[in-house]
Amino acid sequence: MLTWVIAGHTLREVTRQPALYYLVLLFGLLILTSPLYTAFGFGGEWMLMREAGLATVALCGLLTAVLASSRLVHREIESGTAQLVLSKPVRPYEFLIGKFLGIAGVLLGVTLLLGLILILTVTLTEGAWDLQLWKGVMAAYFEVLILSGLALAFSVHLPFTPNAVLCGTIFVLGQLSFVTDGSSLGWLGLTLLPDFTHFQAVQEAVTVRESVPAGYLLLAGLYGVMYTTAVLLLGVFLLSRREIV
Repeated sequence: MLTWVIAGHTLREVTRQPALYYLVLLFGLLILTSPLYTAFGFGGEWMLMREAGLATVALCGLLTAVLASSRLVHREIESGTAQLVLSKPVRPYEFLIGKFLGIAGVLLGVTLLLGLILILTVTLTEGAWDLQLWKGVMAAYFEVLILSGLALAFSVHLPFTPNAVLCGTIFVLGQLSFVTDGSSLGWLGLTLLPDFTHFQAVQEAVTVRESVPAGYLLLAGLYGVMYTTAVLLLGVFLLSRREIV
């Protein structure tokens, strides 16, 4: 019960921040104007527009997740607000999971809004609906969920800037092919880093107008949920080890 109370409070806190609306406005405009800056694709303009749009959705989610995590966890820990909350009958896992659920709700709204803008932009440009793009948007959301969990875990000790750099680095490394090769470096990457290639495959398919089986998207989403759960458990462990509790 306390987890949902914290989630609702987090949702209200994040949606009250002007920075959230500035981010959504900026990235929404980037999607709307994508036909202009992808107009020189030498016949592949439609593909570049979709690729740029899905990347914009993921990037906006990443920045939103890191901003919210840094403000609602790290600042509360540093200011002593978290100590007051955790001194009540609130356990570290209730505190962190509540924060995550609230941020995840905000990210869902942001992703759906930008996804709708992307689909409308593609429809107006190409003159036809392509609802397969929603699968690419949902793949981006699963990526953002993982990054949100990582940002929350890191925010127990890190402020915004190093948190953003670390999450951005993981986002890039998680999409590289060496993560899934047979080398020792690939094994280490497969063990520790999130494997974003599952979601990247969905996005690449809808980019070239190929159909994506719903089962594959479901399995990719299940992987995202499992990895996020593991990261949140790490965050709970880190929070419980801090002197505030």
